[in-house]
Amino acid sequence: MNAKKAFTKLRYDWLQRMPAPRSTTLLIEGIPEQVCNDAGLAEYFKNTFSAQAIVRAYVVRKTSLLERRLHRLEMAKAWEARQEAEHKRRLEQQREESSSGRLPLHPETSRVSVPFRSVEIEELEVSAERARLMVAGHSFDPEVCSDCGFVTFATRMDARRALHEQFGEDNEEFRLREAPDPSDVVFQNLQVGRSFLTELVGWAAIAGLFAAWAPLVLFTAGIMSLDSLQHVFPSLAALRAENHWLNAVVDGIFATAALSSLMAVLPALFLVIIRRFFRPISAARSRLFLEKLYFTFQLVFVLLVTALGQGFFTTLVFLAESPLGVLPLLARTLPSASHFYLAYMVMGWFACSSDIVRPGPLAKYVGLQAFMSPELAHQFVESQSDITGERYGKSALMFVVVLVFSSLSPPILIFGAIYFLACRVIYGYNLCFAEPARADLGGEFWVVALKQVHAGLIVYVLLMLGVLSAHGAGPVMLASPTLLIIVMASYNFDRRYVWQTLPIQAVAVADTLAASGELGEQGDPLAYMQPECRADAVNLDMQRLNEAAARLSLHHIAAGDGLAAVATSHNNTNSAAGSGGGGRSASGASGAESSAGSAATPYAGDEGRSRRSGSGSGSGNAHAGPSQSGNR
Repeated sequence: MNAKKAFTKLRYDWLQRMPAPRSTTLLIEGIPEQVCNDAGLAEYFKNTFSAQAIVRAYVVRKTSLLERRLHRLEMAKAWEARQEAEHKRRLEQQREESSSGRLPLHPETSRVSVPFRSVEIEELEVSAERARLMVAGHSFDPEVCSDCGFVTFATRMDARRALHEQFGEDNEEFRLREAPDPSDVVFQNLQVGRSFLTELVGWAAIAGLFAAWAPLVLFTAGIMSLDSLQHVFPSLAALRAENHWLNAVVDGIFATAALSSLMAVLPALFLVIIRRFFRPISAARSRLFLEKLYFTFQLVFVLLVTALGQGFFTTLVFLAESPLGVLPLLARTLPSASHFYLAYMVMGWFACSSDIVRPGPLAKYVGLQAFMSPELAHQFVESQSDITGERYGKSALMFVVVLVFSSLSPPILIFGAIYFLACRVIYGYNLCFAEPARADLGGEFWVVALKQVHAGLIVYVLLMLGVLSAHGAGPVMLASPTLLIIVMASYNFDRRYVWQTLPIQAVAVADTLAASGELGEQGDPLAYMQPECRADAVNLDMQRLNEAAARLSLHHIAAGDGLAAVATSHNNTNSAAGSGGGGRSASGASGAESSAGSAATPYAGDEGRSRRSGSGSGSGNAHAGPSQSGNR
């Protein structure tokens, strides 16, 4: 309890120092159709609270087509770069041969035709799609706007008020939660949204994995024993007869190594299921979910199934027929398996020590260098190398193993101390010097790990009650209240200290410090916007489209798949919107004034500038032009 109290103070300090806009932004899910655009969402919250309380609102766009075009653009750039390097190499080779008089110099014959469209054409494709998303995002278009978005408030107090308010009678609309770190948001999952049916399939996949893993664990542990290996290699019989110590050593090494290798596969499978079916809003949330699943599977398959030795489902049938037999069962099986967990702890020393070289990311990096540049390979590997959830789940399980067998096999305390000392040194080094900085959840991994330790304490109490049951009912009755004490302590640990959010007084203090600038530098106000839809990129796209429309001839328009027509259509619709008196300030200029239009801020939803003030006909035309050309 004292540790939880100390953690709460650290958590409050972390929350108070959290920079804007993360500290003042809320994630909105289930946005109704009538306000499902930047201007409508901002106007709704301004009318609910006040115009001064809302800084900006942003509705997440469906950018799957834009992402595909950006991928094609990167492929075209990479191909042209490789071809240019190959051309220079051949040209240099021809110059050397020409200087020796063996071959005349013909540089034009050394070029290789490019199978992709040019980079300029791909850039225009990207510009056209990005402009379409910009225009359609200011008026509800179900093909562009998702039902998720972000609202940034002026102060933390305004965000706190909105977080605890009810905005309608439908519980599926306006579901508010604190926004994750801007760098950690998974916008692809927000574009799709959550589905009860999809999550149900995800839980079914986890249940299927659970059912398939129990016999696999027992089978692997069985074939890795010397008795089983002797049937395959008969020569082992003479070796075992000469070296009696070999039985215990090899059995422990082979069995624990096989079990450790089998359990190491689980995190990758869990991440596939989590990302595919549960669609977490941030990468950190997926790792937190992984920690919970990984510990649960390890507790069952490493501690219970391996120790019981008769199969998980067989044990369930036995307990269903005789519920009171759980204590004698634990007392009969777990003490005899203590030597196995001593070897398992030693195997953990080597597994933890190997993390100093990060073998997983290293192997991926070496393999990917054959297909991409070292810089791209390093970037890709680091984006997939976060194992925080796996580390916490593994550490919690090892701590529970030490607790459960501490009374039956005291040497395991020394083995466990060595393991956690190695983890402290190696993980501390990797986090500070080897691994890239990642989004922080402010101690949520630690809280979940302590809850898992409480679950391990319950297993320890049940084990000791089973051992005491061999001496009669009296010792069991005397020790039984210990189980109630553990349950009450776990409940108080979870309920007594409110650590998720700041107290209301601390929120007011944080707003005062933020206003005076004492909290340090604040974040980017446009952080909660998809990177491919940022304002600077849209301004550059509008300028590129206008220049292409003025430069390309009709022949080039046909060869470019009509992209210049997109730019011309956008200029015409901008002119119509400006003459109609109700156009957005996002477009800002007609086709004749392309430079002024490109310099204007395209996201008129910022600070309420995108509210349509005219008859709406001009706005509708502005929306129709890019949408039609973008859907060609």
